[in-house]
Amino acid sequence: MYKIKRLLSEEQLEELRTFPAPWVDSHIEDASCQASYLHKFNFPQETKGRYSQFKGTRKGRSGKNKVVLYEWFEDINEVIENEFGGKIVDCNYLRYDVGDFLVPHKDTYDGAVVDMDGRYLDRTYTIITMVDKSEDLEGGILVLRDSENGYSYHDLEIGETISFPAGMIHECTLITQGYREVYVTWV
Repeated sequence: MYKIKRLLSEEQLEELRTFPAPWVDSHIEDASCQASYLHKFNFPQETKGRYSQFKGTRKGRSGKNKVVLYEWFEDINEVIENEFGGKIVDCNYLRYDVGDFLVPHKDTYDGAVVDMDGRYLDRTYTIITMVDKSEDLEGGILVLRDSENGYSYHDLEIGETISFPAGMIHECTLITQGYREVYVTWV
């Protein structure tokens, strides 16, 4: 159900790490996609309550997103697309620090994710690359829930990429020390 490989070069990882894009608070409402983070950055007052961190009384995610667009990383995205044989429909760059986490969820939204041109995104596979993490990282483990095989736990090394069906339930455990940064794409 999942696959782990090394796809990106050290230079490509460094390009992702150091790209001078702004940061905004993460969210899961209205889907976490490049369009929503760009909107949140460009219209902070308009979007103040729209992309809430909360669903009801339960917090869904704590972390930061670098506002990134597909076009900025065409060389990197081409490597990913060639490996998975599909066009990337969306991308995110996430940072998790102490106290940050992501609750169990799926990356499919039944047509609710809209791209920059107003088209609905169809996410088939989630692809996560570990771009950076601190040597003292505790927590921040990717947990996949497979109905046939149960849980699998993935403490990716810098440069490793994991792929799995976008409809698979997954989470990022609470970080109690250090940080981690990942580049997430969907085909």
